[in-house]
Amino acid sequence: MALFVVDTTDETKAFIQDTNILERLNAANFDLILANAFNPGFALIVDTWRVPFISVSTMRALPMIDDLLHGLPSNPAYVPAVKTGYSDEMTFPQRLGNTFAYLASAAMFEFLLLKPFKSIQQRHNIRPELSYRSLCRNSELVLFCSDFAFDYPRPMMPHAIYIGSLTARTPDPLSQ
Repeated sequence: MALFVVDTTDETKAFIQDTNILERLNAANFDLILANAFNPGFALIVDTWRVPFISVSTMRALPMIDDLLHGLPSNPAYVPAVKTGYSDEMTFPQRLGNTFAYLASAAMFEFLLLKPFKSIQQRHNIRPELSYRSLCRNSELVLFCSDFAFDYPRPMMPHAIYIGSLTARTPDPLSQ
């Protein structure tokens, strides 16, 4: 079994256009891709091979990004948007303001951050029938570097696992 790790420092466009590296990786016959969702280009890179992938999200400080990228159901009336300073205990006007902040952040995320990746998707014909966020949501497993005790209450996808923080335990020594 081969394993390929997508590094967040890769430039998505250069990676997809580099036929030499693509041929080398195809020859490796890897079975699984471990992608860090910090680089939104991971979905394009992963989809060029059509192999299962696991997405690792290290962006729990920005829960809205995970909500949008991985399709987590999130209610902006309860989950504070970035930079609002709100907690999960908001008054009605704060909830309304948080909902507008969430919608504005979602629009900025869509049009500023994802737009260049969508153009790469269209230019290289990487499943143009799917939206870019649909490509991101095709992971077999999503690992969130956080803990449910520190996150806001929300439903989780069945293929999402919290790792780290309180769920991490001291490793056992290796056997001989």
